[in-house]
Amino acid sequence: MSDIPPYSPLRFEIDHSQLAVVYGEDAVVQVRVVGGELESPVQCLVRDREQGRTESLACYSEGTQSFAKKFENTRQPVEFAFTCGRARSDWFQLDVLLQPRVASASVKISSPEYTGMAMESFSLDSNEIRAAAGSIVELVLHSNRPLGGGLLEVRSKDTDGNEQTTEVSGELVGHSSVCFSWTAQESSDLVAHIHDVRFTKAASPFAISLNVKKDEVPTISVNSPQSLLLATPKSKVPFELRVEDDFGIKSVKLQRTLLGFRDRGKLIAEGQFGKSYHYENQLDLAQLGVEAEQTLEFYFEAQDHHPNKLGIGVSDLVKVVVISEEEYAERIRMKTQLEEFTIRYQALAHAMKQARNAIGQLHEAIDSGDPDSIKSALEQAKKHLAESKELANKIGDDFEAFAMEKRLRDVASALGKQADEALKQLNQFGEGSSPAEMSKGLDELGSGFKKIEKKVAQVRQDAEKVKQLGEVMKQSAEFMRIYKAQESLAERTQLMAKEIAMGEMTNAGNLANLGRLQQKNRQALAEMKRELLKHAGNLDDEFAQMAADVQQFIELLDRLDIDNAMKAAETAAEKGQSIDAAANSILALSLMEQLLQQKNSFCSMCKSRAPRFTLPQDVAMTMQQMLEALMCQSQRGQGNGNSGGAGGGGGGSGSDGYSVMGNSLSIPMYGPDRAIFSPQQFMSAHGGAGGKGALGTDGVKETNRIEIEQASQQSQAGPESENVPDRYKDAVKRYFVND
Repeated sequence: MSDIPPYSPLRFEIDHSQLAVVYGEDAVVQVRVVGGELESPVQCLVRDREQGRTESLACYSEGTQSFAKKFENTRQPVEFAFTCGRARSDWFQLDVLLQPRVASASVKISSPEYTGMAMESFSLDSNEIRAAAGSIVELVLHSNRPLGGGLLEVRSKDTDGNEQTTEVSGELVGHSSVCFSWTAQESSDLVAHIHDVRFTKAASPFAISLNVKKDEVPTISVNSPQSLLLATPKSKVPFELRVEDDFGIKSVKLQRTLLGFRDRGKLIAEGQFGKSYHYENQLDLAQLGVEAEQTLEFYFEAQDHHPNKLGIGVSDLVKVVVISEEEYAERIRMKTQLEEFTIRYQALAHAMKQARNAIGQLHEAIDSGDPDSIKSALEQAKKHLAESKELANKIGDDFEAFAMEKRLRDVASALGKQADEALKQLNQFGEGSSPAEMSKGLDELGSGFKKIEKKVAQVRQDAEKVKQLGEVMKQSAEFMRIYKAQESLAERTQLMAKEIAMGEMTNAGNLANLGRLQQKNRQALAEMKRELLKHAGNLDDEFAQMAADVQQFIELLDRLDIDNAMKAAETAAEKGQSIDAAANSILALSLMEQLLQQKNSFCSMCKSRAPRFTLPQDVAMTMQQMLEALMCQSQRGQGNGNSGGAGGGGGGSGSDGYSVMGNSLSIPMYGPDRAIFSPQQFMSAHGGAGGKGALGTDGVKETNRIEIEQASQQSQAGPESENVPDRYKDAVKRYFVND
């Protein structure tokens, strides 16, 4: 029954390791014939049992005794044997191996507990896996063949950029799946090799990438306040911040420091807050017991839930320089414009007129005897008196920046009380009240308002006087600005002339630029002269001496012919004549100094001394305060501030590298409330029909924060030349200006 080869001394030696081939590939089987001489060619027999057919194929020689046969594109098992004459080998079978491949893949990620993320399982439909650092990743590969195992290569890079590979052995899950499990620490490339139970490897490895998200420290964005601010000892500073974390926030702390002392922490939030936390609150400096000239530092710390790392984020530092209320008022004055000075007084006059009109119109309705008119007028009177009371109380509670505003507040408070009494009286009027009783009550109210009206008129009249003189003061400040500019020009032109005389021509190209600056200063002097004459001509008779002193100042200005000296310096600079330019620039400066030496009230104002008139003490003090503010505004080029804004102060300096006293106009300031009034709203207070309600959305704006107006944008890069020290002006000009 068995197929036994005939006897022969020849022996056919087959390499059994070659008896398997991957499906579709080529296979070469080799034989070595030993035991005797080969008298016939060696051939390969291939038989097909199903069809009962055997085919003889030629072999090719690889030596005297070695032969081989190649089977191409093998797709099914082959039975073969070798023959040489009558001698034949046993029958062997060339097996076809079916190669495994990855049919699908699934992933299970167990994130660390600190992330708060639940375990997730999903089918892999992309070439990337995302996981948090420290997660246990299980990658399961499902094959079309029964698997015998697999190996996963985790390829990552260390901190030096060198590649390192970690091997993970697979664990069989069922008959056709293998699972790789490891802890993800770094982003890696994953390469998986699988083989079936017959150790047939997949045609190519399964490759994907692992993106590991590491736990970042929380980020803190402080929206308010700015990094540097000024505040009075009793002010409230608003803090607003947002904390973000990639996995979750555990706690938020506020760290407080008085400069020179250790930090003190205050826990403001603790628990589970998710990935973001918003904090908004006010810090009451009065509760901290701070004093003027102290510097406070604040910053926030946020911690996440990571157990092993120092996951603490720190915000930017907020530095608070504590200033006195006197300095706070000084800074407000430096920002207040002349046009804004009288708005509060106009508002008070408006409130006064509104109250008087309310009483007067109700009186007229009572005199008419018409019940409907009386009822309507009574309601309107209550409405207007309530508005008048609200506005008067707002002014009475306002922070006073000028000395006169103390009297303004007192009068406003009295008006508020009188309006309140009037409201109570009107509320007592009913249907049973007789016209005679109502008329008598209104006469008493009118008498009370009349007394206050005189005080309102007086304080407003005094404010108009201050504003009138303020226009002249403004020109004295402008003259001093021109004088300081000329002083700088003379020094720089003289220095350049010395350099050129010594043969140093590095800065010679800037001489023409100095000429243009000289022209600008000359034009400013001419404009100041025109404005001064105009405003001096508008002065009342009681300021006749001031008008005369201004006229004397203008006449001497014309006699000294300062304009001609400036013109000569300008022309010489344009022609490159440095010595003449310096001489005429110095001459113009000396003539201005001579002008300032005159003994009259306008020259005194140029030296920051307000004129003395027979005025109330608070008016005289307000004039001095206004003059100082105008001088400071002029020196810093500040002439276009917003109503009610706080200004950059003068003098003093901060510590720790911060100069806070007037060097930066963008520093916010916190202090007592100071309302912002709209000028158009109270125009009716000057006369004519009464205006609308006392307070509206454009009326008083109550706020704890007074923003300093940003410096105006320049037409070219670089700082204002007035703000640059003289010794550096040429260097700064060369850097910022393409001459």
